[in-house]
Amino acid sequence: MNVFSLDDSVGYTINIIANLLKRELNDEFKREGVEVMAEQWALLLRLQERAGMNQLELAQATSRDNASITRSLVVLEKKQLIERQQVDQDRRDKYLALTPAGQALVPRMVACAQQVLERATQGMTTEEVTLFNQIIRKMIGNLS
Repeated sequence: MNVFSLDDSVGYTINIIANLLKRELNDEFKREGVEVMAEQWALLLRLQERAGMNQLELAQATSRDNASITRSLVVLEKKQLIERQQVDQDRRDKYLALTPAGQALVPRMVACAQQVLERATQGMTTEEVTLFNQIIRKMIGNLS
C-alpha cells in the first residue's frame, strides 16, 4: 500500500515555491519603493503586454478568478496605476489600461522580479532552469 507523503508531493512543493517567491517579491518591491503586491504585479505586466483587455480577459490571462481580480483592480485604480475605459455604449464592459504612472512602474517591477528569480535559481544551470520551466508548463497544460 502506498502512503501519501506531503513532503514528496509535487503540488505541495510547488505551493511552497509559489509562497516563497511571492514573499520575496513583496519584500523586494518594498525595498525598492514599489507600492504593489505580488498578486497585483502580474495584472500590470499583462496590461502592458496587451492593453485594452476587459476584466474577464485579464482574469484568463493571469489564471485568476474574477473575484480576486476585482479586488486587485480596485486597489490598482485607487493607486492610479490603471484606468477603466468604457466600451462604446455598454457601461458594464470596460477596457483596462495602464496609466502613465502604471507604465512607468512596470520596468521597476520587472527588475525586482528578475532579482528574485536570480536568487531563486542560484546554483542552477541554464539547462536546469529551462527543464524546470518545461516540466511546469507541461503540468499546467495537463490541468488546463
